[in-house]
Amino acid sequence: ARPSRVPGATGTIGPVLDGMASRPTIAGGVLPTNEANLKRWLQNLPAVKPGTQMPNLGLNAGEIDSLVAFLQTLK
Repeated sequence: ARPSRVPGATGTIGPVLDGMASRPTIAGGVLPTNEANLKRWLQNLPAVKPGTQMPNLGLNAGEIDSLVAFLQTLK
């Protein structure tokens, strides 16, 4: 996926999330896209995809549930 940009920012901030719920896999092709895997991925990104530049975000269960609900709307 191509990286997104913030107007005026000088660095890349992350992948484009358009169509996230319609993608066959997440984490760079590591896991099939489904609710359980989205939660697993958000709980500890580096454990799912070793070597990723994305750190463990330290999200709590409520934050993860909210993010998964949002990501599942991106079809």
